[in-house]
Amino acid sequence: MSSQKSKLNLLLVDDSEDHLFLTKSKLESEDPSLMVIIASSAEGALETLPKLEVDCIVSDYEMSPGMNGLEFFKELRRRGVHKPFIFLTGQGNEELAREAFLNGVDDYFTKDVGFAYFTKLINAVKNSVRKFDTFKDLEYTKSFNNNIVSNMFEGFCVIDDTGRILMWSKQIQKICGIKDEMAIGKFAWEILEVPDGDLKSKLEKSLTGASPVNTFISFQAPSGNIRQLKIPSRIVPFTDELGKILGSIILVIDPSMLPLLKSDETLH
Repeated sequence: MSSQKSKLNLLLVDDSEDHLFLTKSKLESEDPSLMVIIASSAEGALETLPKLEVDCIVSDYEMSPGMNGLEFFKELRRRGVHKPFIFLTGQGNEELAREAFLNGVDDYFTKDVGFAYFTKLINAVKNSVRKFDTFKDLEYTKSFNNNIVSNMFEGFCVIDDTGRILMWSKQIQKICGIKDEMAIGKFAWEILEVPDGDLKSKLEKSLTGASPVNTFISFQAPSGNIRQLKIPSRIVPFTDELGKILGSIILVIDPSMLPLLKSDETLH
């Protein structure tokens, strides 16, 4: 399992030298556990990365000349670089934020210079690294226990605290017919439905650490042609080894097993 890192290496990418050096100075003075490495372009960062051990990348969105922040992020993924990634931008733009999240970016900030801004950015970096390490451990555990997981009568998916699907088990694929490549990276409510239509609030409730949320789940494939209705399910919080809630796990009963289960045990 992962342990709390004593030192975090952060790669900061921005075409504004003033913002680069101000942000580096502020982050390192606010939190001595951060070491900030700077690059003034995405292309420069791509050249530097193979020589570095980086825990998180924070990048400006609008950069010129050369690729912008989203193009930089996609190029990293194309090269097989999977590290926590946070966007910075000079202007708030919800459409940009949605596009970034749909592509797998971890967080999004509008540039500022206030004390609260740097504190929030530090917290976002640490939370993103913690989530990355924890889900990496979870992926290892899933692989190690693949035989057990694939034969469970419950399918499961793991959802982060923004609502994006991070893991989609083989068993849940068998239950609903939706492959993992069709689900991972999507917001949960784009694939999953609950009877009252308010999956967001149920996920939010699980993030409070309250008792498990019992419900029924329906599946809707992105293509719209695969659908299975009202399967007994349970939503529980997912925590790291320190007990911090990082997201939710949805457990879904295999419908073929329902005749073998007592109805009063299904949602207890």
